[in-house]
Amino acid sequence: MKYCRFALVYWTAVMICCIFWLCGCSKKLPDQTFYALDTVIQLRQMEGATQETVRQVQQKVIELENLLSCHKEGSDVWRINEQPYEQPVQVAQKTYTLLQRAKEISLKTEGRFDVTIKPLVDLWDVKQAEKPPAEAEILRTMDWVGFPNLTLNEDGTVTRLSPDTQIDMGGMAKGMIADEVKTLLQEAGVQRGIIDLGGSITLIGEKEHGKPWTVGIKNPFQTGESYAKLSVADTSVVTSGGYERYFIYEGRDYHHIFDPYTGYPAETGLKSVTVVAQDTALADALSTAAYVGGKERALTWAKEYGVEMVLVDTDKKIWITDGLRDKLTILDTAFQMMEE
Repeated sequence: MKYCRFALVYWTAVMICCIFWLCGCSKKLPDQTFYALDTVIQLRQMEGATQETVRQVQQKVIELENLLSCHKEGSDVWRINEQPYEQPVQVAQKTYTLLQRAKEISLKTEGRFDVTIKPLVDLWDVKQAEKPPAEAEILRTMDWVGFPNLTLNEDGTVTRLSPDTQIDMGGMAKGMIADEVKTLLQEAGVQRGIIDLGGSITLIGEKEHGKPWTVGIKNPFQTGESYAKLSVADTSVVTSGGYERYFIYEGRDYHHIFDPYTGYPAETGLKSVTVVAQDTALADALSTAAYVGGKERALTWAKEYGVEMVLVDTDKKIWITDGLRDKLTILDTAFQMMEE
């Protein structure tokens, strides 16, 4: 009888332990990967997520892509570009709000970030190009670029004022989508995790035991390597640079980030810009603006917007804002930290 009681207590204890063990394991979902936004999207080390949560994330990403992509027929952006100019286009509130933010950032950065850059992007076609377009073509196309060619009307409609002006929200939409995904996950009870939208990293909370996450920053001179790492938590890390998409003509590199002031790929001496901010959409836009604007403007905008930045120039010199000085570790000794 005593043996039976002992056995009952023993197996009850084992079952309770198993239940707790299984619950603990189920809290952290295996890494999830899917393709959208023309890139590979990963949800990693998600604690508190379920397969249903992942399904909702995928649905949210596809929904926003179908709203904001200039390549998706029927999207708000596609309709703006295809509608005869001077005719207002009614768009969703999310699209209108994002365009308002894009305009504000464009004004603040003196046009270094501009969603009307699409005509130049199409003209250069960096993915397929073998040589630069003719100077006359570039000069003509520049007339179609700039927010004065686009009106955001008070009734929530958008009007193109030039027949050749086109918009592309790619420089900001991915960040906005990352913010929406983070909100969705947190509302679903996710306590910590990593959202990776093709290299743009958004962090939920901290790692276990209150430790920061480690995020590598790509080496713009060597594919597949990181020149530094950041120790940060509950924020986003977005990097822009002309080292991933480019072509070479007569010994010169021509990359995909264009300067609206020249019509050519930006040349400010910067090779890479990393922005760290809570607002991923802002980080997305500012990383482009900073790359086009150059070091001095970039550091000024970092202060004005209250974000952190890491800038790397063509000589592998690093400039960093004060808030990251104790969070950045240089991994490649060829890079040199500079003091202002």
